[in-house]
Amino acid sequence: MAKDDTNKVNAFIKSGKNSIKDGDYDKAKMCALAGLTVSQKLNFDKGTGTLYRILGAVDYYQGRYPDALQDNLSALKIAEKTGDKRSMAKVYSNIGAIYTDQLNYNDAIFNLSEALKIQIEIGDSAGISIDYNNIGTCCAHQGKYNEALSNHLAALKIKQLLGDSAGCAASYINIGVAYYSLKNFDAALKNQFTALNLAEQIGDNQSVETSTMNIGNILVQQKKFGEAGKYLDKGLQLAKETGDKFGIKTCYFSYTQMDSAQMDFHSALEHYKLFILYRDSLNNEENTKKTVQTQMQYDFDKKSSADSIKNSEQKKRDDLKHTQEIQQQKIYTYGGALGFLLMLIVAIVSIRAFRNKQRANEIISRQKELVEEKQKEILDSIHYAKRIQQSLLPNEKYILKNLNRSANRK
Repeated sequence: MAKDDTNKVNAFIKSGKNSIKDGDYDKAKMCALAGLTVSQKLNFDKGTGTLYRILGAVDYYQGRYPDALQDNLSALKIAEKTGDKRSMAKVYSNIGAIYTDQLNYNDAIFNLSEALKIQIEIGDSAGISIDYNNIGTCCAHQGKYNEALSNHLAALKIKQLLGDSAGCAASYINIGVAYYSLKNFDAALKNQFTALNLAEQIGDNQSVETSTMNIGNILVQQKKFGEAGKYLDKGLQLAKETGDKFGIKTCYFSYTQMDSAQMDFHSALEHYKLFILYRDSLNNEENTKKTVQTQMQYDFDKKSSADSIKNSEQKKRDDLKHTQEIQQQKIYTYGGALGFLLMLIVAIVSIRAFRNKQRANEIISRQKELVEEKQKEILDSIHYAKRIQQSLLPNEKYILKNLNRSANRK
């Protein structure tokens, strides 16, 4: 992988992130798509996952929730493949935000909790603060305003320690919203102005837009309609420039409240119709259906992949077992053949030894016969000589008889 090519991908990533920060979503999308073309050719997983998250952010801010979910699930798949827990946490956090905007709080809390768990595990303070923010927002939607405020204050404390100005601006916005929900409009306004000033200093257009709209809404509640209208007009203009449907929807609802408070019911109705139009475009049944289908397809693919891996591992175990059985059979076969060969050698040696013993016995028998023949010949010779001797010499009686005769003569 050429360093120049990876540097090119990283340049697209940086430009995409800066464009989102500036509220230029079209440019951010262009950078992400261009970066993906290069990154995927390089098999640069880390870069590809980050670019999918950028695309997800663009789709999220422009209200394309099914696309945003698909983008983030593509990023999650890569993060799980590479074991990149930091990226996994970011994706879970993004998915939680998508479900929050679609009022699906159970799935939102689940994904946000998964994100927070990972962030705590890896010790990512910045990530933890983001998760606190998102969980706080979800709690606010559920009417748990004190719990929401606690989460946002915890997030702000971490971001201040990290020196994260953009993060602090987002936290001040969320803290202001929590106070607004608790009917503490002075505290809400104070935090929104703090967020606006900070966002303007660092050029965070997204936070500028959000805090401006929130200030207008708070001023409506305080019945400062002239001042409120100015902030709402500015907020609506920024939202339209960036294509932020959620922001546009929020502005039209604030206009409706302001018109009703001033008894301008005609304008209130027109603004309410526009509010409904944008609300339904974000949360219509088809959008929700696509989001559910996307999640279900991802879960199915993940399960199929897990089953495939499981089956592959089982096949490997079966193949190994089969190989071992074949090897064992070969050992038995070779062992049997070797045993038979040894038995054959022993048999041949035994037969040879037996034959040699037979030949030795035959030789011994012949030698014994020869000895016996020689002995017989010797004995026969002795007996023959004895007979000759006996025939030549007189016997004892004859000698005695002659001796007696000699004596009588004397």
